[in-house]
Amino acid sequence: MRKRREARSQSLRSGFGKLGGIESSGEDTLLIEHGFQLHRASRVEALAEALSALLTTTRPADALARREVVVAHPGLGRWLRQALAERRGIVAHLDLLLPWQFVGHLQDRLLGTVAANPRYERDALRWLLFGLLGDAAPAQLRGYLDGPAPQRRRFQLADRLAAVYTQYLVYRRDWLAAWEAGATPHWQAALWQRVHARAGGPHRAARMQALLTALAEPAATQAAGAPLAVFGVSQLAPDTLAVLQALSAQRAVHLFLADPCFEPWDDIVTERRLVAAGAGAAALHLETGHPLLAAWGSQGQAFARQLQSAAAADWPQALDAEQAPAPTLLGQLQQSIRLRDPDLLAAADPADGSLRVHACHTRLRELEVLRDALLGALADTDRAQLSGDGDARLSPRDIVVMAPDLDAYAPLIPAVFGGAGLAAALPYHIADQPLRTVHPLFAAFQAVLDLADARLGVGVVLDLLNVPALARRFGLDAAQRATLMRWIARSHIAWGLDARDRAAAGAPDDHAHTFAFGLDRMTLGYLSGGDGAICAGILPLPGVEGLAAECVGTFAALLATLERLRDELAVARTPSAWVALLARLIDSLFAPDPEDPGEAAALDALQAALAALAEQADNAGCDTAIDWDALREALDGELAARPPRQRFLAGGITFCGMVPFRSIPFGIV
Repeated sequence: MRKRREARSQSLRSGFGKLGGIESSGEDTLLIEHGFQLHRASRVEALAEALSALLTTTRPADALARREVVVAHPGLGRWLRQALAERRGIVAHLDLLLPWQFVGHLQDRLLGTVAANPRYERDALRWLLFGLLGDAAPAQLRGYLDGPAPQRRRFQLADRLAAVYTQYLVYRRDWLAAWEAGATPHWQAALWQRVHARAGGPHRAARMQALLTALAEPAATQAAGAPLAVFGVSQLAPDTLAVLQALSAQRAVHLFLADPCFEPWDDIVTERRLVAAGAGAAALHLETGHPLLAAWGSQGQAFARQLQSAAAADWPQALDAEQAPAPTLLGQLQQSIRLRDPDLLAAADPADGSLRVHACHTRLRELEVLRDALLGALADTDRAQLSGDGDARLSPRDIVVMAPDLDAYAPLIPAVFGGAGLAAALPYHIADQPLRTVHPLFAAFQAVLDLADARLGVGVVLDLLNVPALARRFGLDAAQRATLMRWIARSHIAWGLDARDRAAAGAPDDHAHTFAFGLDRMTLGYLSGGDGAICAGILPLPGVEGLAAECVGTFAALLATLERLRDELAVARTPSAWVALLARLIDSLFAPDPEDPGEAAALDALQAALAALAEQADNAGCDTAIDWDALREALDGELAARPPRQRFLAGGITFCGMVPFRSIPFGIV
């Protein structure tokens, strides 16, 4: 197998081969007039150099014409724009588009601006399915739908089915076409036929088919154009790749692929799969190769095979194939992943610090160790540069910290690294955080909504009073809040709005230590002047007097709002009625500070989430009265889906999730 790999590699080193029907090799590979051209490199910087050369050598006739580059992710687009600006001095008239955005723009140009029916978008499709899963639900689903909390189950199932059908629209266009033509081999097909009959109009799959048909026409008007660059993608939907193939017959399409290997590696498998293949392993040309590639590279292998099939050519040589290995443990690992021969690997000291594993007992301790390690690394590079032994100085912007669950670490980061910004000793910013996690307004709003399912404890109310927007709405300044919290503690309030609220939670119908009980004590304390005499079984709270007693009225207004909400959440409503109710609730609870842009953005995001929920139900034509459980399920999903704060590469250390920045080069990861 090694001989086969060496022979294949030797053929690749002799040139790129025939790609898209065009012979090309050497420097003229960037100058093809049309065809599908693939460029590989293990380092994204090498791909950026090649893209910069492409943009320089293929200037459009119109100096003001905009160029299009398709990028895998907004974070990669931000890095690419900065990298091109460093290499070219300026970047102008360059549109960085995500794959789905590019396909959408192409459809608009060739098919007209009539978009696909919005009822086929997942958010609206789930509401349409929610209506169809009523009395006429498929028999296979009745057992699930007839369980407890039926409407909540019904919405969860509708949401899941909407996700599946949305994937079919992208990856199983042929299935949907067959189902719409009358084929019913499965209950999903019958349900889709009902969806299609109810929604009507073209969906994404139909528009994709129309786009491919238009691109296949010999006299297509889109034939002319500058080369199209697709940068840094690690996977593409088959339909998107088919669009690029069709375009390559009329214009050059350059795909810049970050590939960890120098050698072809689509036949590498884990030892378990090799044993399972048995005698057939040799016929399939399977081998184990590098264990990390075999264990974690299945998606890259699938994409590599997909590209080789699309281009009908061998895998081209990597742009940075001849780069010398770094004499470090990390460099040795990188070169072994690239499937270089062992004698080409540099000897490395396992204790050189280029690759470290820290075992910590808590997340907080992880961050503390991380801080110390980063401070040490920055100090070492400063000393090396001063002594003349080091390269360019390492700065915080060259560092990325990735976590599989960023939300779990985000509250701890300021405690260890201080406030976010560029003025701290270790400046940093947090990218890709959902809006619901970055402002206390979201937590306060969700705590209020939890009243329908959870008992109201004194801690919840104290947390609400500490939300500035809520205190502002009820006219409480800092001193009044402190006074009211002290009176709440002295009143011995425990939980429950009143005795009825306690009884609904399964506790004894007891008025003592409820919020109504505490409010009675405060009111009686003010009316009695604090003489301490028990009245109607209630002990007045001493000290409630003067102008500070206005807090009692504010407290009563807050409790009345919460009690009214508790009653309203028990009544089923249409989605639009629920949205109107929640919008009024937000207005009655929170008043934004015009001087605080973060607070205003949080309130705007809440209102936008509600508006989107109403629009989705309206697009689906859903006017069914639903209970609070089902609506809360939809609202939680909408809040979770609110776009994150896209603070990509904003300066300082970047904290982010595992996916967005995985292909962006950093000095320290």
